[in-house]
Amino acid sequence: MGQRVARSLRESGYGVRDERTTAPGDAAKLAAETAGWSVVVAIGGDGTVHEVLNGLMTVERARRPVLGVVPAGTGNDYAQTLGVPLHDPEAAAQALLEAPVKRVDVGRLEGTERGKIFFGVGIGFAMMAAANAELQRSRPLPGKLSYFVSGVIALLTFEAPELLLTIDEASGSGRFMIVHIGLCPTTGGGFRLTPDAGLETGRLHVSTVTNRSKLLGLLQWPWISRGRLLQGIQILQGKRVRVEGEPGLFVHVDGELIQVPTGIVEASLLPRELEVLTGAT
Repeated sequence: MGQRVARSLRESGYGVRDERTTAPGDAAKLAAETAGWSVVVAIGGDGTVHEVLNGLMTVERARRPVLGVVPAGTGNDYAQTLGVPLHDPEAAAQALLEAPVKRVDVGRLEGTERGKIFFGVGIGFAMMAAANAELQRSRPLPGKLSYFVSGVIALLTFEAPELLLTIDEASGSGRFMIVHIGLCPTTGGGFRLTPDAGLETGRLHVSTVTNRSKLLGLLQWPWISRGRLLQGIQILQGKRVRVEGEPGLFVHVDGELIQVPTGIVEASLLPRELEVLTGAT
């Protein structure tokens, strides 16, 4: 697929350097070496975009390339938020040639086993982290069926953790089925947990769902996954979010499962930090 996209861009008169990844972390390393380039295009899903984003964020801002995305993964929430065509990679590549450049927000997470990490879609705790752990085991399933199956298994098997949340200056604690901090309206290939979020809002959007019985959670999931505000569900906003739980807590960051040794992490917003090519005019 990468070769087809590169060929399409070359035929349009652009100089293209085509790089392939063979292992996790390759895309981040390649992106970190692009200072002074005009554009870096990530071809893949949200995991690939996550790696490229983290590589680009190590580049000095004045020499950082513009990020373009050609969606080619199971979950393409970042590309969808940018308005990029989702189901035709060559059409998406062509659309980038005339796409406007915009500055968008970037999320930063500190306190994980990997230190500081940047995110573009969102991060999730409790059932959201458990679902991403299950997703690694259900990858052989086709398309978005893997997301559905992993979500159901997680919902029926996980234990809701006790968490303390601090959003800017306001704090609250409890047992939560879901805590999701979103930059994009959707996560997990289309679940609209933070429907009013966006890459230019200047806010982190925080969806919290308090613990409930597994049966009730399963029955309510069609509404929860569309951002409906049922009893015990809130969607809040802030520029800084601190999450405190048990040591060894897990969090997914743009779908990547990461451990928090101390159980304490802090997410913050970097407004208008990154230039991207968007499909929306």
